[in-house]
Amino acid sequence: MTQPSASLADDRPGHAPGPVVRTAPATLGQLAQWSEQQIFPPEYHRLWNMPLSLPLAEPVDREVAVRAVAEIVRRHETFRTTFTMDDAGTLIQRVHEAGHTAVLEVTATADELTGDRPPVPDEFKYTAFDLEKDLSARFAIVLDESGMARWVVGLMNHTASDAHAMPIVLRDLQALLAGDPAPGDAAAPVQPCDIAAEEWSTSGRARQARAIEYLRGQLRALPDALFPEPPAGSTGSVSPMLWRVRRMGYAELQSPALHHAVRELRRTTGIPPTALLFAAYVGLLAQHTGQERIGVNVVSANRSDPATRNAVSCLAQPVLVTFDATGTPSLAELARRCQSALLKGYRHGRYDVREAEALWVAERQRRGETPATHRVFDFWEGDRTATAEDPPGPDDLDVSRTVLTAGATGRDMHAPEQSLRARLHEGELFVSLWADAELLPEAVARQLLLGVEAVLVHACAGDEKSMAEVAGLVGLSRRTH
Repeated sequence: MTQPSASLADDRPGHAPGPVVRTAPATLGQLAQWSEQQIFPPEYHRLWNMPLSLPLAEPVDREVAVRAVAEIVRRHETFRTTFTMDDAGTLIQRVHEAGHTAVLEVTATADELTGDRPPVPDEFKYTAFDLEKDLSARFAIVLDESGMARWVVGLMNHTASDAHAMPIVLRDLQALLAGDPAPGDAAAPVQPCDIAAEEWSTSGRARQARAIEYLRGQLRALPDALFPEPPAGSTGSVSPMLWRVRRMGYAELQSPALHHAVRELRRTTGIPPTALLFAAYVGLLAQHTGQERIGVNVVSANRSDPATRNAVSCLAQPVLVTFDATGTPSLAELARRCQSALLKGYRHGRYDVREAEALWVAERQRRGETPATHRVFDFWEGDRTATAEDPPGPDDLDVSRTVLTAGATGRDMHAPEQSLRARLHEGELFVSLWADAELLPEAVARQLLLGVEAVLVHACAGDEKSMAEVAGLVGLSRRTH
């Protein structure tokens, strides 16, 4: 890789704000991400960098790629925003003039272009954003030795975007690179300042108050403990919402049988895949911990309003949901409980994080300890063929084709204690469980994932087993505190 044509140390691409053209209070999502970052020392702030990369199937003229990036920055105000605190203690978002968009240009060799990751300097990837001085996104173009663009790469601070906004940016970039001057919807996208105006309006504040009351009830319903807290200082600072900087382990299941089972159960029961996966996981976690109520922080995308569906902004916020696993419910019953709880939680996903944190502090003081939850993210990516057309056969439900891998990140991550993720890639279902190994050993993570598969595959085959039976099948024992 040759030297980049711009130096991040002196002139970081996209990090030279022009005149301020618009201001507003921060959105609830921006406020949550900004507040979270302030808890941790500056050396950890790079952990909020969100990468975006678009490999180009065919070489694109360099000028076309530069203009496409400039249009993305012009179209989405979130990428030219900085933040400041006013005299009243209100976090303010400041939108800067679009002007000239600086783009880091990197020339790569043919060998470097064959990899599955863009060859950009570590300084580009790992330099943290100073949210008061820096625009909240930076961009780079990787060129081949003939000067044609082969990758477009972006890096955003989490205040600028969330996982739900990234596909919108990629869609717009692809359209612009293909010559479409007006990607996406014909109307101009709603901007973060517009979102803030609605969120801090009278009706928006009333919605926030309802969300806080919902959270208060969920906190009171949490059990005293699912897992013991790790030793003080062992995994770094902790936020009131139970995020830490920690080393994470993971287990991942690639299971055609589970995919077939989920699709068929959706067809026969009408229950969405998310609720089915949560039901199996929550039921097994209840068996492992001995608790009948399991607290989970799920992520509400907060994009049910058509006006915000295509917004490039940080809208997603965590929502505490307490799942009820009391009694010996069937899978369908537990899944319906999970679906009802999830829908109720998603309706309360827009709130002032400062008020939420005050509730956590008050609950800790009331109990004398931190209520234990598991931050479990739902990354189900919307399989449009998730409903089976025909019942699966015995071969489809053969778990011998399952591939289970496990390992450790080997580096610090800003993460919850647990994160259950489901994603579809090229028609295959992957379910992974990321966990702090101090709280959930790798062997238990493996057993939980195999248990999720067993619960759903047996139910699909007409041989439904209780959570206790499945726990016995996969060797998942009761945890003692």
